[in-house]
Amino acid sequence: MITKNVSIITLSGLTAALLAFSGCGGGDSSSGTPSSSSSSSVASSSSSVASSSSSSASSVGNTVTLKGNFAGMTLDANKVYEIDGKVNVTSGTLTIPAGTTLYGKSPSSYLAINQGAKIHAVGTKAKPIVFTSKLDYEGKSHANAQGEWGGLVLLGRAWTNLGEKTYEAGDQKFGSATHDNDNDNSGELEYVVIKHTGFEVEKDKELNGLSLGGVGSGTTIKNVAVIGGADDAIELWGGTVNITGLYLYNGSDDSLDTDLGYSGTITNVLAVQNSVDKDTFDSSTIETGNDKLLIDNDTDITKTHVVNGTFKAVGGGIYMKNDAGMTFDNVKVILDNPVTTSQEVVKHRTEDVYNTNKMFAVNKGICLKNTQNETALFAATNSKDTGSSAADFWPTKVQSSANVHENDDTTCNGADEASIWKGKAGSNDPLEKPTPKEKVTLKGNFAGMTLDANKVYEIDGKVNVTSGTLTIPAGTTLYGKSPSSYLAINQGAKIHAVGTKAKPIVFTSKLDYEGKSHANAQGEWGGLVLLGRAWTNLGEKTYEAGDQKFGSATHDNDNDNSGELEYVVIKHTGFEVEKDKELNGLSLGGVGSGTTIKNVAVIGGADDAIELWGGTVNITGLYLYNGSDDSLDTDLGYSGTITNVLAVQNSVDKDTFDSSTIETGNDKLLIDNDTDITKTHVVNGTFKAVGGGIYMKNDAGMTFDNVKVILDNPVTTSQEVVKHRTEDVYNTNKMFAVNKGICLKNTQNETALFAATNSKDTGSSAADFWPTKVQSSANVHENDDTTCNGADEASIWKGKAGSNDALEK
Repeated sequence: MITKNVSIITLSGLTAALLAFSGCGGGDSSSGTPSSSSSSSVASSSSSVASSSSSSASSVGNTVTLKGNFAGMTLDANKVYEIDGKVNVTSGTLTIPAGTTLYGKSPSSYLAINQGAKIHAVGTKAKPIVFTSKLDYEGKSHANAQGEWGGLVLLGRAWTNLGEKTYEAGDQKFGSATHDNDNDNSGELEYVVIKHTGFEVEKDKELNGLSLGGVGSGTTIKNVAVIGGADDAIELWGGTVNITGLYLYNGSDDSLDTDLGYSGTITNVLAVQNSVDKDTFDSSTIETGNDKLLIDNDTDITKTHVVNGTFKAVGGGIYMKNDAGMTFDNVKVILDNPVTTSQEVVKHRTEDVYNTNKMFAVNKGICLKNTQNETALFAATNSKDTGSSAADFWPTKVQSSANVHENDDTTCNGADEASIWKGKAGSNDPLEKPTPKEKVTLKGNFAGMTLDANKVYEIDGKVNVTSGTLTIPAGTTLYGKSPSSYLAINQGAKIHAVGTKAKPIVFTSKLDYEGKSHANAQGEWGGLVLLGRAWTNLGEKTYEAGDQKFGSATHDNDNDNSGELEYVVIKHTGFEVEKDKELNGLSLGGVGSGTTIKNVAVIGGADDAIELWGGTVNITGLYLYNGSDDSLDTDLGYSGTITNVLAVQNSVDKDTFDSSTIETGNDKLLIDNDTDITKTHVVNGTFKAVGGGIYMKNDAGMTFDNVKVILDNPVTTSQEVVKHRTEDVYNTNKMFAVNKGICLKNTQNETALFAATNSKDTGSSAADFWPTKVQSSANVHENDDTTCNGADEASIWKGKAGSNDALEK
């Protein structure tokens, strides 16, 4: 972890001190961003303002807490901003540079740009502005999360059909009874993503992803993605603002909700529902109304115009109420296929008067896909309005029903999905559920077979491949059903899992496959196990987490072949079968040098990321992220070479530092010769530790060539680069540095790295670990990160399809 400073802005009103603060806070007068000292000065002028404090943050840069009311100022993209509670910008302009991240501290936290104030949040495709939750910022959220913070609110002075109103989830005012301010300007939102929002303040009073109240046409909103909302993705009450480029994903109530006379145009919108109320289908991709106000004229109704839109529903399609109107031009509404009995494309409330309702289709009109009742779409039984008919909804005086295309997805083509920005930096890739695949459950023991990349495979419990070859094509996904589920390739069997960078093979958890996991998840399934016949220094053994055999007492099968793993990612693993018997991300027991392992990423493990017991297999290209115990653990005489490895620790045991980036041993076997010891060779490696650096035990040996070990800075008292167990005999230990050797960064005690107080071995000295007969200590570089440069991080594949982007905080 890296300790950060936290500045707290807590301003209770528009006082002279507040205005002075917003104009010059902090050491950078150009940005107006307060420093800790400026927060302290504000505290002295306002009784409700807290002084600055400090805490640990998990990202680079300072964390600034926004709290209470304040005037506009300019934020700093090199800092992260915490929205704490109800935060109001009451005047001036809040300028948010491209690439800035703001997160809500709690579900009830939200940011409101009040009447008269503005927001200038203009990101770019490469550097969007991100509003998200604290959980997501800390890597503890997932793609389909909802309700982790409130959301973003813009409130203006444009007309609503109920005049000036109070925002339903707060006490702020918006709107007007006249049209004098219909061109009101609340600022700019461009390339902005808003994630994981929604909070029910009280019944029927909810915070949405993006809430727009009385926002005028002078406001610019382009390329906005709202991802995951416990209520609506976006809701507009009145106003005239136009929006271009809108991606709405996984709104739990409605995707697009318009009300109170909103009369703007929304162009190029893609809405994708994921989890909604599928019992009553009160959730819809589109909802429109007049807030319980029945209006019998065309002037004052809500009359949203949607141009080029695709709405993918798992709830209802369109829900119209209170005589609201809507105009569709090249809009496609797609329901689930098959639909259920109560799921409808168009729904109306029975208590409302619909004979004057205006639901218009113009130009390319509207395509309705997967309707239940083509001939009676607007009949009483389908529309839920006992007095309506098709003519009431598609009036001939405006537009005949010729442009309403039922069960047709070709006449109008909807949004150009590829062109709509979906909130991902530098990308238009959709954040959508993949097309559901047929599920095949793997259970018990079976012989090798060939899987199908068009299917998904569920690993249920202990699954053994006992003979033959399990062939897994590129692009195949397999998931573990439960924490105790794992796949074992037994002695004599093989795996042929050869993916590509664009189509990796993914082993993950059921939770992750269902979109309910997060980047730092651990322990959601067991892992992948390969067991071979190569030598171990304890002969044939039983796998510690099962009953399978591996290894041999002779070297006859050191070139044993367990198959191939290439471009394989293994995620969210680890399960403790019983004390000291754990499943790891990738477990290799007695695996021989005939096996090919290249470009493997092990991401998130409740025990080790990878552990090797004996064997001679060589590995090239290894990314180990967030192993909870050790990143790389070798034992039982393993003697292979691991080349190009990047290990990044994230969450480990930081009390005892028993967790390390590297652990090596001989499974309680003390060995006084160079032949039978574990003697791992690591070439080109970078190990980023938050636990210990290297933990050596049972007289194991290790050779380092161009390896960098980096501890947290600053380190804590008990954190060590190299640690040894006091009960072992170390005078024959071989910890070697060759060629470029090893760089140790952020050590505590440079002059006594291997002395008794630092190594936890009362009888050792530096000469015991760097024997002159192999290599002098000249290639051990303490507090040095330049002499050896470690892994070429950019070249190591990190488990992301088509990319080498790091999954790091």
